[in-house]
Amino acid sequence: MSKKKRKIYPFLYVVMVVVFLAGAWFGLLLLPDGPDSGFWGHNGRARPAPQVFEEGEITLQEGVEILTRHQGKDCRLNLQDLPAGFDSFNFAGASREDVLSLLNSDADWELAVFEPQRLVLEYTGKLCSHCRDLHYVGLYQGKIAIYSGTPPHGVLVEITDYEVSEIYREDLERGIPFESEAEKKSILESYTT
Repeated sequence: MSKKKRKIYPFLYVVMVVVFLAGAWFGLLLLPDGPDSGFWGHNGRARPAPQVFEEGEITLQEGVEILTRHQGKDCRLNLQDLPAGFDSFNFAGASREDVLSLLNSDADWELAVFEPQRLVLEYTGKLCSHCRDLHYVGLYQGKIAIYSGTPPHGVLVEITDYEVSEIYREDLERGIPFESEAEKKSILESYTT
């Protein structure tokens, strides 16, 4: 009798695997748009077809909406900021090429969406114009370092030779902002002696 049980168990494992795989296959077939819908993606809604325009066919209309977005690199960009020249540019009738030539003066911005009523600009730089002018003293791998931006979202500028004393570690982890070279030297002297 024990011989029969040993022969039945491998057969049951094979049946269970086949039933599981068949169920998964039928489940994918029953989704309205295949694996890209339902749980897998768009909850049964059809994807909108991308709008395709012939080159040179589209121009901006009067009152175009200009939106900005930030890729979230290393600063707290004020999304109301626009690239240089955009505040005085007349967009009515402007082509894609006109907008791209205006953006060429600022390498930190890209044109993400160009439609007759909507223009989306994406900031791809590390720091916005506001944060570029801000600096703080912080930590980098156990050494005192200088950053541009606002703590803790800055960009590393310089690593000093000074090791961090445990007494000052918490202050430096939070970041200590400074406004001038003299203030930076004063902070470094205070935290390294």
